[in-house]
Amino acid sequence: MLSVNDYLCNTPFHEYYVDVEYNRNRGGLVKTIIDKDEVITSDTCDLILHSRGTFYEQDNLIAVEMKKATRSDEDKESDKKRLIALTQCENSVWSYGGESLPEHVCRYILGGLL
Repeated sequence: MLSVNDYLCNTPFHEYYVDVEYNRNRGGLVKTIIDKDEVITSDTCDLILHSRGTFYEQDNLIAVEMKKATRSDEDKESDKKRLIALTQCENSVWSYGGESLPEHVCRYILGGLL
């Protein structure tokens, strides 16, 4: 059975990383997200596919949250809100040349709740 990292080796995304519960930027900064109500929270997504800051044009590709069916509706709704914040981007702009990280994590192309 292939892992996601193994599968990526033969794709255009071979330089991206799959990380589980990853919430660090370069320099050890904790990643944060900002929602539509401008509430800022630290971000620890269950599984992400990203370049770890290497490709500032499109650093973040996929964010996945996973919940057991028996979890509360409140927990599931919290994950949905996190994915919405991760796939939208209004308050996060890279500096020219990608020299500094955006203030909040966003711009994931795809967010999924399993």
